[in-house]
This record gives sequence, C-alpha cells and structure tokens, in this order.
Amino acid sequence: MKQFRQENMENIRRSTNPQIALGIFRIFKKLNDRFLQCTSTLLMPVYKIFFIFGHSLSLVVAIKFHSSISLPQYLLFPLLSITYVVMEAPIFTWMGQVESLSTEFLYSWRHQADKVWTREFQSLRHMQIRVGSIYCIQSFTYLIVLLAVSNLTINSLLIV
Repeated sequence: MKQFRQENMENIRRSTNPQIALGIFRIFKKLNDRFLQCTSTLLMPVYKIFFIFGHSLSLVVAIKFHSSISLPQYLLFPLLSITYVVMEAPIFTWMGQVESLSTEFLYSWRHQADKVWTREFQSLRHMQIRVGSIYCIQSFTYLIVLLAVSNLTINSLLIV
C-alpha cells in the first residue's frame, strides 16, 4: 500500500487544474447558500423559539410545581434549565455575529455569482427573535436572550 508522503501531496496539488477547482468551489458555495436559506427560513426560527420557550418553561416548572411532582421528575427541570444556559451562550453569541458576516458575504456574491443565484440567496437577512407582538430583538447578545427568558418566566408565573 502506497503511503501519502509530502512529495505525493505536492504532486497532487500541482496536477489540479485551477479552473476545475474554482468550478467545484462555486458549486459548493451555491449548495452551502441553499442550505443556509433552508435553515434560516425553517429551522432557525423554530430553534430560537424552542430554546427561549423551553428555558422559560423549565424555570416555571422548577419554581411553581416543586411540591406537586415527584423528586426525580422535579430534578429534570432544573437540569434542563442549566443545560439551556450552557447551550444558549455560545449559540446566540454566534448568531449575533452572523449579520455582519452575511453582509460581507452577500457583497462578495454580488460580484462573483450570476444574477439568478444572487436573487435567490435570501438566507442572509437579519436573524431576529420576536417576543410578543411588538418586542423584537434584532442584533442581540446572550444577555438580551436571558432578558427575554426572564420576562416570559415572570409573566408565566403570574398567569399560573
């Protein structure tokens, strides 16, 4: 069996046609944008709603129903709340950085791709969280997400 040494890797790099590599790169770039379009219009809103309302629900159950459910079931909700905090911090911080990167990416696509594809790239719009009918978080940090979670939790506690 032939082993890949540094010399073999250099030969592979030299034999690659730049036009073929550029064409493959453009195809992957278009596929990636299609994937981003699907995830931003379908999965990301569901994902954000799931995290915010799941976090608030786990806090409400942990605060309000501590005496009415059994201990193993009760311990699940504070554990879920801690899990949400650990998972939300890097994810929502990353989502807040997407807008600035998306603007640069869309600008580069206007100069590289054909007009049909640039019209169809709608995955690069603002990512935002809508809380209630009026309050909308557009460029957010993790602390604003925690503010939305705490508002929903307090409102739920007052209703229940």
